[in-house]
Amino acid sequence: MRHRLCYIEPFCFNPDAGYFSADAEESASAARLIGKSAAARGYMPDSGDGTLAVTRIAGEQEDLTETFQSGLSVLFQSDVYVIKYQYTDDSGEDAYIIYWWIGAHADADDKAAAKELVTEMEKELEGDVAVVKVPQGRECKHFLAIFKGALAIIFGSKDNEYQADNSRHSYEDDNIRLFKVEGTELGVDMRAVQVKEEAALLEDDAVFVLETKETIYVWNGKDSDSAEQEAALAFVEKVVKEKSIESVNQGEEPEEFWEALGGPPDDSGDSRSG
Repeated sequence: MRHRLCYIEPFCFNPDAGYFSADAEESASAARLIGKSAAARGYMPDSGDGTLAVTRIAGEQEDLTETFQSGLSVLFQSDVYVIKYQYTDDSGEDAYIIYWWIGAHADADDKAAAKELVTEMEKELEGDVAVVKVPQGRECKHFLAIFKGALAIIFGSKDNEYQADNSRHSYEDDNIRLFKVEGTELGVDMRAVQVKEEAALLEDDAVFVLETKETIYVWNGKDSDSAEQEAALAFVEKVVKEKSIESVNQGEEPEEFWEALGGPPDDSGDSRSG
């Protein structure tokens, strides 16, 4: 049995575990769009077409494999997920990656329970096994690829029965949520990460999605890439079913947009650079 341990803290590239599929310049360009904080963006042992088994750790273990196979994949920032990915390696043998994703607000007990589960899985599996620890915000290219570019990382927890939520805990009344959308291609590397509903978080070189009661605004920073803008809009159109969608360029925001965020940024409406 051959095992590889690969932690994405702060860099995860083992020549025996994967490869960079593009030249340095192209990789750097894609990395900026896939996630400015991501590490190991080139880790690609295969194209992401293998099979998944997903376990959520939130006080107890819950098998979510069927849910993740049904369309949009959702990770809650309060939890830890253990994702067993099976694929065929270059020699035609079964190979596995155990992704250990840790939400930004996960508690210590859940982290410890996930570590135990990962260790158990690693011992049980035969063949080529790699373990990849993925703190929220450091998702590598392959991790995104296995979700086919339909990944949302959102607020909510077992305590509120995983109901839609925001940082003010007012979603039930106002339906306001803000997401940063990153990626270059629908079906490949897209993800939406929920953030606080604050205008100060908007970045000149990024794309954000603001949800309100009636409208979903896709906000394009003045320095954001056109490919990312198009991919973000396509992503939102894919996952939003009932509300109208409106693209908004930085500097052309309607009054309703700023009202939902409590007003424009303090610095005369300019967002911060990423």
